[in-house]
Amino acid sequence: MGGKVSRKGSCELDVAPEFQTLSGNVISLAAFGCSFKEGSRILELQKDQTKLFMRELYSGKSIKSRFIPTKESKKIVEICEKIRMLFREFIEMRKKSFGTGNTKNNDLLGLLLESNLNEESITQRAGRLQWMM
Repeated sequence: MGGKVSRKGSCELDVAPEFQTLSGNVISLAAFGCSFKEGSRILELQKDQTKLFMRELYSGKSIKSRFIPTKESKKIVEICEKIRMLFREFIEMRKKSFGTGNTKNNDLLGLLLESNLNEESITQRAGRLQWMM
């Protein structure tokens, strides 16, 4: 540590990677109830997608790429599909855990799935009542 601190007693630390991990972990836990490792793939893909989008935006290609597919726009769409696939996997995994009863609804995804299941059961009961009448 002696080589990293100047004689004046100050040093510069790069804490961005630690904050990125911390914020990713908080978002993953709050939204999906999973750790940063499980949610990090989505965050990495979103970061790549943002870089590609910003590159196209600043190069002036964004307007024509809406009408003429470019290499970058195809890559953006591909990344978007990968993100959707990962979200679907998270949702299916949580739905299966709902079926077995091995889940806690202390995150956003769990609350949304529970609400959706409740809404579906109410709709099904209402449909049965209408059919009986």
